[in-house]
Amino acid sequence: MEGNRKQGHRIIESKNVTKAFGNRILWSNSSFTIRQGEKVALIGSNGSGKTTWLKMLMGEEPFEGELWKTASQNIGYLRQTIQDLPLELSPAEWFQPKDHIERGQIQTLMKNLGFTKDHWQLPIGSMSMGERLKIKLMSFMLEKKDVLILDEPTNHLDLPSTEQLETTLLSYPGTILLVTHDRHMIEKLCTKLLIFEGEQLKKIEMGYQDWLSHKEESQKDLELMRLETERQAILGELSFLKNKDCRYEELDQKFKDLTQKIRLLKD
Repeated sequence: MEGNRKQGHRIIESKNVTKAFGNRILWSNSSFTIRQGEKVALIGSNGSGKTTWLKMLMGEEPFEGELWKTASQNIGYLRQTIQDLPLELSPAEWFQPKDHIERGQIQTLMKNLGFTKDHWQLPIGSMSMGERLKIKLMSFMLEKKDVLILDEPTNHLDLPSTEQLETTLLSYPGTILLVTHDRHMIEKLCTKLLIFEGEQLKKIEMGYQDWLSHKEESQKDLELMRLETERQAILGELSFLKNKDCRYEELDQKFKDLTQKIRLLKD
């Protein structure tokens, strides 16, 4: 699959970007860079602003700050709803290969995406939503888009079609920005993350599983710190009490319980 193969060039840059709807802040002062060839998954709960950020990138949504993209990038935006396909045409009529070599390349791409030979002459309007989505994606690939924006691309796909899509995208050399609830696709395809969480938007230079592990370790460290602080406070109280004091036994048991929890977390 062809595309812009230059690596390392800055193609998107966010500088102190803030997005709010009235009094509700989605995120503030967000700064990061996305480079050519990176495969980036957008991670966040529903309503965290993933689709909003994509619309901002395409100039369809206002915001504060600077969100820059290089003018030389040719972007293909695969939205959740596809409304601009020529439904009356077949793939053969729409793609119009100029010779048998180009026709072979297009039909091979169709085969790789799970289409049969019969689809070549079928009107696009007779195809399922999943098939139409793949036809639209094919058009982006054939136009050699440098950046693919994929907003929930597996919504209308069955498992075999999803696997075919993953395999095809793995060979794509350009930049991918992916929004999906399909964790397997994220793990297989993306090596960088944009995290939408807690009124913050930040880029993470690692894949999904590594990020989860790192997040778990960070939460573990915070919990250890909390337990250690609580244990030290109880130890301080115990030092001022005598063994016969009515609170000594209660605090001593709390100290032992905290010690056990700390030991389990460290193991």
